[in-house]
Amino acid sequence: MFACCGWDVTPSELKHIAELQYANGVNIMCQHLYPYSERGQRKRDYPAHYSDHNPWQIFLKDFDAYFNNLGYMLSLGNDDCRTLVIHPIHSAWLTYQRINGDKSVAELERNFRSLFTMLSEHQISYHFGEEGMMSRHASVEGNTLRVGNCSYSVVILPALDTLDGTTADMLREFAAGGGKIYTYMHHLPKYRDGKPADSAEFDFLQNCEDLTDDGVFDSLCDAALFSLRNSDGKNIPQIASMVRETEYGKLIYLTNLSGSEFKNLSLKIKGINKLGRIDISSLELKPVRGRNSGNSCEILLDFDGSEAYILTDYDAPEFLEYRLSEKTETIRLGNNFTFDKLPENLLTLDRASVSYDGKSYTEERPIERIRDNLLYDRYKGELWLSYSFETAFIPETLSAVIEKPGVKAVYINGSELSIGDKWWFDRAFAEIDIAKYVNTGKNTLTLCIDYFQRDYVYQVLYGNVMESLRNSLVFDTEIEAVYIKGGFAAALDNSALSSEPNNAMRYPASKSFILVPQKNEIDVRDVVRDGYPFFGGKLEVKTVLNYRSGDPTLLKLDGRYCVCSVNVNGKHAGNLLFTKYLDLSSYLIEGTNTLTFTLYNSHRNFLGPHHCKTAEPLSVGPTTFSFEGQWKNDSCPGFEYGYSFVRFGIDTEN
Repeated sequence: MFACCGWDVTPSELKHIAELQYANGVNIMCQHLYPYSERGQRKRDYPAHYSDHNPWQIFLKDFDAYFNNLGYMLSLGNDDCRTLVIHPIHSAWLTYQRINGDKSVAELERNFRSLFTMLSEHQISYHFGEEGMMSRHASVEGNTLRVGNCSYSVVILPALDTLDGTTADMLREFAAGGGKIYTYMHHLPKYRDGKPADSAEFDFLQNCEDLTDDGVFDSLCDAALFSLRNSDGKNIPQIASMVRETEYGKLIYLTNLSGSEFKNLSLKIKGINKLGRIDISSLELKPVRGRNSGNSCEILLDFDGSEAYILTDYDAPEFLEYRLSEKTETIRLGNNFTFDKLPENLLTLDRASVSYDGKSYTEERPIERIRDNLLYDRYKGELWLSYSFETAFIPETLSAVIEKPGVKAVYINGSELSIGDKWWFDRAFAEIDIAKYVNTGKNTLTLCIDYFQRDYVYQVLYGNVMESLRNSLVFDTEIEAVYIKGGFAAALDNSALSSEPNNAMRYPASKSFILVPQKNEIDVRDVVRDGYPFFGGKLEVKTVLNYRSGDPTLLKLDGRYCVCSVNVNGKHAGNLLFTKYLDLSSYLIEGTNTLTFTLYNSHRNFLGPHHCKTAEPLSVGPTTFSFEGQWKNDSCPGFEYGYSFVRFGIDTEN
């Protein structure tokens, strides 16, 4: 779970990904990925990664505790599902043509997706019936179709072309016993076991109601255990659900997958006259706003951007007053933020000049091109890479971070440096003090590398080998970026930054980054634009809030960050992990208050990808970063020479 999301993914977004799966039957996760090291190609292995390298890894205990609790509760009892959807995979086998690939089953897939999406968006629980499994484990008992330990009173037939003979016979018996069968889009099968069927073969389906006819789907919804509607009586398609029948009663799981907020949603449930809420993190049983009527009840629920509920009728407390919640005013923060502690900034250097003799150097080239060219040429021998950066002053603290494997010597402006044992980010990343060797203006950092690859590497790269062998390839020498780290800001031309989708921005290759002194003030709305374009880690910022009795005490912290830890007047008030809201009423005092925010971001701007045509891809893999195998001498159509970044900051005006 979570592979390919990219470094910028937030805990709330991971929560959406996981809870979509938990609402559909998953109850334990195997997270991708916990690497021992990020050196070389490992940092590009379908990130994000959840090891100590991750800036917000310290909060994974709370993240994992939440899903351990949720997974346990959703493993209790049985899924209370009475609807079976026959899976059309056998029709795909009938229709699929290798030469046309997906196109040959496009209509089948489109119709099937529209059906199960419609069910999911109306919180109707369903299972897929795979016909091979049904032939072994299914049976009919009157108006009930059983598959293993599950029983169904409703069967839905998608728009499919063939049914297995065993399935057709069971459905005929099921219909004769009073079982309810719905069709979809009036598309009835014409084949039995993949062979043309006579007109009487599926006559029992002729009078079945079709879900696309007026009122039919509404009647299916009305028969469901519960309904969830807004004030206009409309369902909320962004809410996923599961109902479980346990020895303790029912558990109803509802989760908001949208990031949007919903107020006063009405949940009406049959056969239950009381409900309470189990807090998934603390496991406390809490009351909800509600009222009952005979053997049914109605409750009101508010969902913030990633809210989830576990509702239960077991030992449920008395309802809170059935009253609509009103919009709550939130604290208004100004834009006057300062650093509580000046951070160590980063500058990623991923362009270098190349020399094969230590004397004659090429023009500056992207590391990605250098890496690919060396592989194409099957080069072996000493190699010099010269990286450059520009500084307008001499910082008190300044270091170069390099990946040690294969590096024989390091030079700054011609002076050789000792690599030593100090490291940062990863034990393979050596940190070398360079402050006393740096000049104002242009500086060069040069690595001498003993470059080689075994013949095996080239055999796997360029030979016709299995994918599994290619996926396990390890390079003997890896050409990587280097990083400048220290007490500086990286000045850039904000007018040259263009806005891109997915919170991204692009900075042209013609523009530079110049090291300048740090300011104590910071524009916390977007620190990328205020001198921290490559920053990865945590920022500690503070502001002053003048509070008077009666002022709002609810903090809402929108923006683009992973986690925020909030302190008020030196006291820890809470962590924003899954929510943007925090009640500060217990911490605020009359008059002047100091609010300190420790903002954790990802390594996206530090590690990239920086050079994709799409500034911030929503799915990443190794070649999203490396462009491996795509360079032809100095040309790579997919490579963007400018840099892309994503926003890091908080909204101060709500």
